[in-house]
Amino acid sequence: MEDLRQLAVRKLAEIEAADTLENERRLTEMLAGRGMQMSRGRRKGAARYTVKLADGSQIVGVTLAEVEVLLSRKGKTAP
Repeated sequence: MEDLRQLAVRKLAEIEAADTLENERRLTEMLAGRGMQMSRGRRKGAARYTVKLADGSQIVGVTLAEVEVLLSRKGKTAP
């Protein structure tokens, strides 16, 4: 049970560490290069971003860490 708690605390720390203006700017540029957009919502907290994919669909309420994972899974090919 303690291992699960430590894992949760570590993941939360990673999410908070990724939530910087510099990282937001970098990820926005990377998304734009693939025909996607990212916007910051009104909500407070890490999960305040919306990603609009190249096909027009949206992913709402994501963190910058999740955007980074999305980019890594999309690969290096054009959309």
